[in-house]
Amino acid sequence: MTLSNPKRRELIHTREIKCVGYKRDDGLWDIEANMKDLKSYEFNSDHRGIVKVGNAVHDMWIRLTLNNKLEIIEIEASTDSSPYKDCPLIIPNYQKLKGLIIGPGWRKLVNSRLIGVNGCTHLTELLGPIATTAFQTIYSYNLKNNKTAKPSKSLINSCHIYSENSSLVKKNFN
Repeated sequence: MTLSNPKRRELIHTREIKCVGYKRDDGLWDIEANMKDLKSYEFNSDHRGIVKVGNAVHDMWIRLTLNNKLEIIEIEASTDSSPYKDCPLIIPNYQKLKGLIIGPGWRKLVNSRLIGVNGCTHLTELLGPIATTAFQTIYSYNLKNNKTAKPSKSLINSCHIYSENSSLVKKNFN
């Protein structure tokens, strides 16, 4: 652990997020994300009764199928565990993302379709890390396998290292 030693404490909640990128045989890409919330204590749920330690409060999945342009070709979402029985009813709304391209303004674009009552907070949260996983999967693979490929210009000004004035950008984009 690279953080300093913490004060004495008790574990209450764990959120696990896992994102994985796959290259498909048909030339498309599958990017999957899973979010799991766990409590260190059991509690009563109106929908599920007693939720025991080790049983997920949330266990939710999203798979985006993308092309090389990071365009969403297909989307699938699933809620295996939720605190309320009606949580999975919002899943069809995620089809509103089909045809969108992951790039600058991604979060704003997602929020314009799925903010508030039009989406699920937890599934929508997964779309941030799934986007960076898609970028890391697709662009990194394509750069590795195509020596003439250049990094995407959408990186410019995306963070301090990709500032338009940085030596990295001057080297790779001029």
